[in-house]
Amino acid sequence: MTGDQLDRALRDTLRTWPYEELPGAHGVADQVARTDRRLKMFRRGGAILAIAGIGVGAALATAAGGDTDGGLAPPAGVEQSPPLQGWSRWQMELPGGDTGTCLTAEMSVYCSTMGYDGLRIDARSGKVVWTSKSGGSSSGGLGGFRDGVLYTFRDHKPGSNAPGTDLVALEAKTKKVLWKHKLASDNRDAQAAVPFNGGVLANAPRDRVLRALDPKTGRTEWTYSWGKGIWCDRTTLDGVPYLLCRPDGADLKGDTDVIRLAPADGGAQKIATVPGHTEFLGSSGDDLVFVRKDRKLVHRVSTQGGGTEQRSLAGVRQVAGLAGDVLLSSRPNGEVTGHSTLTGKRLWTTDLGLKYKQSSSPWNSQRLSTPALMPGTHTAYLLSPSGKLAGADLRTGKPQWHGSVRIPTPPKNAPTSRPQLLTSGDVLVGRAGTQLFSERPDPSG
Repeated sequence: MTGDQLDRALRDTLRTWPYEELPGAHGVADQVARTDRRLKMFRRGGAILAIAGIGVGAALATAAGGDTDGGLAPPAGVEQSPPLQGWSRWQMELPGGDTGTCLTAEMSVYCSTMGYDGLRIDARSGKVVWTSKSGGSSSGGLGGFRDGVLYTFRDHKPGSNAPGTDLVALEAKTKKVLWKHKLASDNRDAQAAVPFNGGVLANAPRDRVLRALDPKTGRTEWTYSWGKGIWCDRTTLDGVPYLLCRPDGADLKGDTDVIRLAPADGGAQKIATVPGHTEFLGSSGDDLVFVRKDRKLVHRVSTQGGGTEQRSLAGVRQVAGLAGDVLLSSRPNGEVTGHSTLTGKRLWTTDLGLKYKQSSSPWNSQRLSTPALMPGTHTAYLLSPSGKLAGADLRTGKPQWHGSVRIPTPPKNAPTSRPQLLTSGDVLVGRAGTQLFSERPDPSG
């Protein structure tokens, strides 16, 4: 990771930190990023950002079907997931500790942690099916899953002082290595590899170049690049890749251009410009949803017609994430609020009992998980760092279910990552601290 890359990663990470709720913390992101000399001590270990679970762009990852990656939940109204046959409640200590990330796909849970670039766990029983040790440093990042292929990361030159990073494609059933491809930087997060229909976008061989790689062979199918002074984040919707491009400067406050890339050949089409300093939330139906950094405006970009709509917001607190058309935000006292991204209207505020401590450090991610929306229902579920779970009806905010799991207290001053909550069939899979577990919510009781 170059100094410029770490500057940008650290600045973007701190911009997602809820400094608005902390006294005297305004402007901290730019102050840190501009202090170049103080960053030099971090540059040899740039992957520590991902180890702490605060890697840039994690919210941009998406998944298909009844399994989710804990990022952006599918909208309500889709076909309800069938019961996960043979399931029983389970909980396990995750190898590698509180440094990883997980996703669910095809009745399995896939994780990457410190020391392991891949773990496959049966979502029905919690049984470990296979493990893949990293053989070097590991940031606990995953590049995603699609069409039976798990994308993860390994050192390019294990044991070296500057090992670099390979994107590695594993056959999910067997952990067989299909191919490796060296990346431009050591960012091991959801932006380093973005699976789409027919390939995976990899940030290689240079910082502002993307290669579309064949999922089975790793062969380059096409490339896309952009010039200096611009940075493009990546996401997908219905298997189609999109770029979210804005000026790359000290403040990152410029407008965002939304560009569609044709999966077959990388042909680019600008479909919209989102004005102002915004943060990408995710997708809802055919729309890409953004919120202004001051949380006073929400923007929806239609990927079908290219139109952009914006609505005013009021009373949005710490953003938890998007669940269908509803933006969820939270307060440390356990209250959760739902805002419609269609109208901007506050729909409800409910005490779900999901309390957490307000942290003054970006290395200690005391906040709720992103919401997990069970397909075919209007119920979104959230997980607190202490292991408390709750579901709420997105239309009314009425609590639907509460649960809890025992999470050991982490060592003092140890970095902690944001909890994750995923779905697999009709069950929840959660990660909090060092614990991975599965629960089947029962809204009737």
